[in-house]
Amino acid sequence: MILSIDFRTDIPAFYSEWLMNRFRKGYVYFRNPAAPNTIHKIILDRNHIEGIIWCSKNYLPILHDLHNITDIFPSVFHYTITGYDIDIEPGVPSLDQSIYTFKELSHRYGKEHVIWRYDPILITDKYDIDKHLSTFSKLSGELAPYTDRVVINFISMYEKVKRHMPDLKEVSYDDKLFIVKKLLQISKSNNLKLQTCGNGLQFKDLEGVEVTGCIDEHALNLMGIFPKPKGKPTEWGCLCYPNTCIGEYNTCLHKCKYCYASADFDKCDENYLKHDPKSPLLIGWPNGNEKIIEMKPKLLNTYQMKLDL
Repeated sequence: MILSIDFRTDIPAFYSEWLMNRFRKGYVYFRNPAAPNTIHKIILDRNHIEGIIWCSKNYLPILHDLHNITDIFPSVFHYTITGYDIDIEPGVPSLDQSIYTFKELSHRYGKEHVIWRYDPILITDKYDIDKHLSTFSKLSGELAPYTDRVVINFISMYEKVKRHMPDLKEVSYDDKLFIVKKLLQISKSNNLKLQTCGNGLQFKDLEGVEVTGCIDEHALNLMGIFPKPKGKPTEWGCLCYPNTCIGEYNTCLHKCKYCYASADFDKCDENYLKHDPKSPLLIGWPNGNEKIIEMKPKLLNTYQMKLDL
């Protein structure tokens, strides 16, 4: 099983004490988003967890404790740095702080294990194409010595996102193609591989762009996992290998206007008040009436099979 920490919220930034407690206890609970009275239990050991894909906008709160997890579980880190101001990302650390923490993480784990995410790309009057090209160029120059790839993705125009960002503009395919080609040029000039996520299938014929999804064979290989080839993308175009998130929606305090996982920012505050670092659940405690299901490990690694051959 590949554990994701996390694409629903930012656990390293806001729930690091809870996460460390869960690994010390050796198990974690998370609610099924579609059936809140069903709780899934994951055993946190090497028989169940093959590797961890981390995702955060701020690793600083957990940076000095990370080794207690990564000494046991192979890890790859996605680090989102976009350069948006507080009008878009009100809870995200300053750009200088984010770059500093990115470099520290890279020093500890190696540049190949820390993946920069420039995600999502959105267009408004303030954040127009020229602004993105300028920001991406600056960040590429700063981060290139500390990573070897960048993942990009264009914003998905969910209704809840439009509510938070009424000034958001639809981006035509031609404009997207123009932007990706320019980002590819900048990436190449900084010896960075450009990789797409989410809606990246539309760029599959663009030479030099890796259309693989963010949890791809490359990331798994870095953790010593050699999976069978990925099948067809999901119905919404995702190319990622199967993974399991332990976070909950409406719990992130970054409150990024573009966030698909936080539909109600007031709810994020309410949920945070229910958080107890000692609970097996991220938010609240089990009430005793839920159905608890222990997840069986579904291993991706085929390395042992290769040896047998």
